[in-house]
Amino acid sequence: MTPERELALGLAEGRAATPKEIARVAEEVGDEAARWAFTQWALRERGCAKFGRARQMLFTREGLEMATHERVAAFHAELLTDEGCPIPLGSGLLDATCGIGADTVALARQGQTTACDLDPEHAALTLHNLAVHGLLADVQVTDCLTLDWSDKAVFVDPQRRTGRGRTLDPQSFSPPFDAVVAKCRTARRAVVKMSPMLPDEVLEQGDGLDFVSHGGECCEALMLFGFSHGRRAYQVETESWIDASPLASTLDDPLGYVFEADPAAIRTHALGEFGLAGLGDSNGYLTGFEPVGSPWLASFRVLWHGAFREDKIREATRELGLVVRAVKKRGVDIDPEKLRKKLAGQGKRPAVAILYKVGKSVRAVLAERIP
Repeated sequence: MTPERELALGLAEGRAATPKEIARVAEEVGDEAARWAFTQWALRERGCAKFGRARQMLFTREGLEMATHERVAAFHAELLTDEGCPIPLGSGLLDATCGIGADTVALARQGQTTACDLDPEHAALTLHNLAVHGLLADVQVTDCLTLDWSDKAVFVDPQRRTGRGRTLDPQSFSPPFDAVVAKCRTARRAVVKMSPMLPDEVLEQGDGLDFVSHGGECCEALMLFGFSHGRRAYQVETESWIDASPLASTLDDPLGYVFEADPAAIRTHALGEFGLAGLGDSNGYLTGFEPVGSPWLASFRVLWHGAFREDKIREATRELGLVVRAVKKRGVDIDPEKLRKKLAGQGKRPAVAILYKVGKSVRAVLAERIP
């Protein structure tokens, strides 16, 4: 943060990033500082979706995209320090791949923290973003694999990008995946943030595995080292947990109610937790006779069901006075929005069309959402 950049931030605040406005600021501070300031304000606007103090923080585009939402970062820090794992005197917490410092901020709130990154700019931004939150940490520009992890509780978020974009190849991660796993086994406790799209044989190399739900999505998988539990799901908004539990049964046709499970519950293989039957081959829709109150389930009352035929569905919407507001589907190759327009209907009663497969056939349900 040079004096020119600091002045440029003040001059650019609230101004549209037009050539005229950029040139006006550049007259005061120079082209580089002006371009940097307008870029920062654009990133800060985007950062507001993740951080309460985004308008005071500093970002890079890649760093912001990779950064953990502050509520999820708080969960990471609590996970590392809860469950009878106090931070002993003389040891501490390590953010092994700090980026712009989202997780470092959360860890520093819990105790003595070291953070490191190979990118000097990201290390500098971490220091700035810690100061914005009134916090301190030992921030180093170094390879985390060269540090001693044995006395620390460690958070690692490996870089999962290459020059060609995102990758699901663990051998392309940075730091290398195998080296991270080996180092985690030397730590007091470690949490490794990974994509939930990775296969189980990769993710299950730790002592436990958590899938995290935030904003209605399964946003990450956490490989755990030094923990004593197995496979679980955590919902950030409700602070609730569920354990892996297989389905006991499935039905081809719905009962009185259909339920859509949270994506993290599905990825955890926890659908048996609710005492309901699976619906067809959907792997995510459940069905039962009665409503079920759970933050992990979206509930729908069945109004009609049958084979997936557009003429039959339109006929049902007319007879029931429905208007189809949304189409949900699992395992069915259709465009939900295009189908919704075809099925919409002229009724007054809002409904949802739910499509799923049973073997090679496609079934449909018309249902109303239960708040």
